Amino acid sequence: MLGKIIVHAPTRNEAILKATEQLREFVLLGVKTNSDYLLKVLNHPSFQAGKYDTGFTDEYTEDLLQELPSQEKLQTILATAYLSDRTTRLLQEATPALYGAIGDWRN
Repeated sequence: MLGKIIVHAPTRNEAILKATEQLREFVLLGVKTNSDYLLKVLNHPSFQAGKYDTGFTDEYTEDLLQELPSQEKLQTILATAYLSDRTTRLLQEATPALYGAIGDWRN
């Protein structure tokens, strides 16, 4: 464990809202976190109603599993990341229009 997010509020529902806000704003680069999983727990109707026990994660495994993005969404994300990369942008900007018009071909 690298750290904890601790919230305090007058009511349980307000504490859940604060924890949700903090997890949505949480950024930790270079390390895989379980923040998406924790958001699913906090937003689960049974958890919000206070109906949970030590078997909560076993009982609601299907609800808490991470959904994988569609192939189209993954391609969009990768294309956006590639096109926003500084090196890629500099290379595109440095390519003369004549060569840009014929694509990647060079002699």
